[in-house]
Amino acid sequence: ENCFAYSFEGYWKDVGTIESLWEANMEFLDPEHPLNISEDTWRIYTSNPVTPPQFLTEEAQIKHSLVVDGCYIAGQVDNSLLSRD
Repeated sequence: ENCFAYSFEGYWKDVGTIESLWEANMEFLDPEHPLNISEDTWRIYTSNPVTPPQFLTEEAQIKHSLVVDGCYIAGQVDNSLLSRD
């Protein structure tokens, strides 16, 4: 079998455990962390299925979090990444 290697310089994290996935999510929310999706030079490859927009009730309180399409928030969300499904 053939084996190939590619030089990579950038952010990479093994998220094979619940703990490491949580850690990666908290790093994503940290404005001081080099992982920054607002960076114009980054390419993000994703598939975006059509889902309803996020809905936030008047009672919704969201702090330091990322909430995507399809989420319904009627309570408090802190330090979280909420994704569809």
